[in-house]
Amino acid sequence: MKVLAVIAGGLGNQIQMTAAVRTLRERLGWDVEILSGGAPVAGDAMREYFRCPAHRPSWRPMAGEFDGAVALAFGNMHQVQDKGWNGLPWLNDLTRQTVGYALSEVDVSMNACRELGVKERDLIWHGDLNCDETFSECFDVVLANNYYKAAVDNPNTHWTIKGYPGFKSLATLIREKYPRLSMCCIGADGREAIEGVTDRTGIALGESLALIKQAKFLVTTDSMAFHAGPCFDTKTFGLWTATSQVKNACPKFHASAVLVGRDDLECRQDCQEKSHRWTACKNWQCQEIGIGHVLKHITEYMEGQAWE
Repeated sequence: MKVLAVIAGGLGNQIQMTAAVRTLRERLGWDVEILSGGAPVAGDAMREYFRCPAHRPSWRPMAGEFDGAVALAFGNMHQVQDKGWNGLPWLNDLTRQTVGYALSEVDVSMNACRELGVKERDLIWHGDLNCDETFSECFDVVLANNYYKAAVDNPNTHWTIKGYPGFKSLATLIREKYPRLSMCCIGADGREAIEGVTDRTGIALGESLALIKQAKFLVTTDSMAFHAGPCFDTKTFGLWTATSQVKNACPKFHASAVLVGRDDLECRQDCQEKSHRWTACKNWQCQEIGIGHVLKHITEYMEGQAWE
């Protein structure tokens, strides 16, 4: 059976769908291609990094080319068509694929697999990503502060709160505590000069994924890197501010990740349950994560390794 899996969202959202795509292919034996509706990364890039034929939103399937379409996860139902995708019938219930704040995005995508007959014990929760195997550079520590540029260019933007103001100081402390570890920064927007840290922001996606795959550990704000790290079983420390942990972090998919944030805040529940509730926030206490608290998690991990 040949199906078209329709997904939407940014690159991080797309990466979280790779587990469901694997489940459809490996448990049901289906021939799966994907279409990215309304997402910035599509077509050739997705085909290369997602190990799966991929198509741009403007692409239209030929008659008889697929047996149907599978809706995975969507932020809004207007992103899909109720009757099917350009003549392809939906094989699952669209109402169960709307992303909310009760389940992680990964779990929502698994609803499609459940409806299509995959038993709970057979769901595959490990993501699958390809990287540029020809990229020869390697660093022990990868840093991804992808909200830095947004904060610098427009401090009032609602994306700013997803960043971590102490990121540069944290990177400096990691370098001082572990001087033998090589460090680099990746990301499209995270250019922030840090002494002793090699700038690799702006490189190709496949090269960034190769650095993540080979790293001893990854430190990142909530962005593409947080979802990519666990696909390679790379230890990932996510600096979590206002973003909903329930929606954006699945314990099974993000098995190698540690979420570091302010769980003691009473206001945090609003941001967990209401979309973009944090755009109206005035104090942003969730950004006040102690640098020592973050370093403690990294130290505990490093003490269990044989690298130093």
